[in-house]
Amino acid sequence: NIDPRQVSRSLRSVSVATAYPLPMTDCPAVVISHQPSADHWRDLPWIPSHQIEPGNLPGRSVLLIYETDLASLHESITAIRQHDDPQVYLRPVIAVSPTVNDLTIHGGDGEISAHQVDLQQISKLADSFQPLFNWLDTLPALDDAGNSLALRCLRLIASRNQEVIPTPTVERITGFSYSLLEPLFSQFDQGLQQTLDYLTELKLLTTRFVTRTHQCVHCHSAFLNFKECCPHCTAEELQVDELVHHFRCAHTAPLKDFQNNGEMICPKCDQPLRHIGVDYDKPSIHYSCGSCSHNFSNPQIITTCFNCGRSTEPELQVQHTVEAYSVTTVGEHAARYGINNLISNAMSDHLQLLNSSAFRQFLDIEQSRIERYQRSESSILLLEIADLETVYLRVGSRAPELFNELAGVFKQVLRRSDAITSGNDGFFAALLTETSEQNASRALERLDQGINDLFIANMDHTPHLRSSITPIHKDLDFAKLVETFLSDST
Repeated sequence: NIDPRQVSRSLRSVSVATAYPLPMTDCPAVVISHQPSADHWRDLPWIPSHQIEPGNLPGRSVLLIYETDLASLHESITAIRQHDDPQVYLRPVIAVSPTVNDLTIHGGDGEISAHQVDLQQISKLADSFQPLFNWLDTLPALDDAGNSLALRCLRLIASRNQEVIPTPTVERITGFSYSLLEPLFSQFDQGLQQTLDYLTELKLLTTRFVTRTHQCVHCHSAFLNFKECCPHCTAEELQVDELVHHFRCAHTAPLKDFQNNGEMICPKCDQPLRHIGVDYDKPSIHYSCGSCSHNFSNPQIITTCFNCGRSTEPELQVQHTVEAYSVTTVGEHAARYGINNLISNAMSDHLQLLNSSAFRQFLDIEQSRIERYQRSESSILLLEIADLETVYLRVGSRAPELFNELAGVFKQVLRRSDAITSGNDGFFAALLTETSEQNASRALERLDQGINDLFIANMDHTPHLRSSITPIHKDLDFAKLVETFLSDST
């Protein structure tokens, strides 16, 4: 396992040595962003962050982010992590600080000081990442699935071969940060947590309990103020006093009522109270509202969110489990070869989806039958729910239930004699036997309506649907039909 922080700690004890020249092809590191001014950095190649491309990077080079301010540091790391090519966004990233006391890591794999390391030590640092480069060498070329945010997140975890542990921080609304993964996302919202929930639901990640937090039911902020309020007017201006119980006469009143010139005298029987436990006890606390003068023993507890300012009862706030994440065996395979058809797999048990080969066989048979008898009409229905993966991320743990219901919508419209398959997530093709183009259009209208009703009812979201109907004939080229449909952005 790679432990760059341990490497970084060892680097801090190394004095600066004379740098030596190194050919670009064997270079252990590349400096990203501003050209370093220190002499012992000058033999390293330098690339501006906006020019990072696989062809510009030596084969197994670590990316050293050298910036003088934190904003530029985070911007450069984000540019790397959001790059389209896995040979870029999965590379080891080391934050380089120009000062010894300004080491900051955010989305990188470690940090070093520019004044405490030379080129030889950088070579040692690069060697520690060889298992990561070995993993990168095994990645096959993928299609557009390589741009999936869920796949990026899964690959970033799997390539490091270590558990992703949340770090407590006041800089994040939830109170915890997954710093390695955050640069994948453009905003610090619930997107990262929903993606982790999504991958966990698919059994691609496994979790370990870390702690539990209370979050605002409105904005998910973990920064809550617990306040005692008057149960009569909800004012927060309360005077607190102890209740005193006089054993002899059974009189009970606030402590201030018993205080008399430095002594404790019972206001009811005028007897002195000298010893607690013998003459009196203090059974509880007494509250008095400074706003409405209401007296009470049990104040109302209210929580107010520091982020959105809304108040509610503690029991109505969200209890969130904070977890660490690691990749499962199935997740390791998916990280290498892609997670296509995840949504289709979630629906397959209820919808009996055919694989592409079986669907083509059904289509070939239907084309031959129509050509021979010249009296049948069948149609191909193509449907794409363009934002289905986004929907999956939003619903999180409710995804299986939602997509089971989506499968039910298909079953209500399609007949048992119809065949259906799915390509990339969100794309479906159905062979509607003995169905004219006009009748197929009616079926498509019912399908569109059912999908819209389902998503609006469950998440108040109108899905982006694209569809087409094509009559089946002997010259129909299904592959070309699908290619044209998917390439049409309108």
